[in-house]
Amino acid sequence: MRTIRECREYVEQYEKLGLEIRRLDEVRESVDWALARHPETFTEVPATDLRVLPTAEFPEVPELVLYFRVVGTDYIDLVWVELVDEDPDDPLD
Repeated sequence: MRTIRECREYVEQYEKLGLEIRRLDEVRESVDWALARHPETFTEVPATDLRVLPTAEFPEVPELVLYFRVVGTDYIDLVWVELVDEDPDDPLD
């Protein structure tokens, strides 16, 4: 099982989102479990070494998109997080 690490950019972006949601911890546990066991099942981002994991809809928690990098056989680095843009005509900054 791989170790999940949060890169500085991920932490900064997460803090910018201002998510103070208690149930987010439950979502994160599910994400960490999936990433630690089967990161190769998530979509690769073309022309990068990143993969993308959109979170499923979860009560009282906004949908997120997490970008991560597989580092060897031991680590997963979370590098970016953003809210799912529900209005494609109004992209996130």
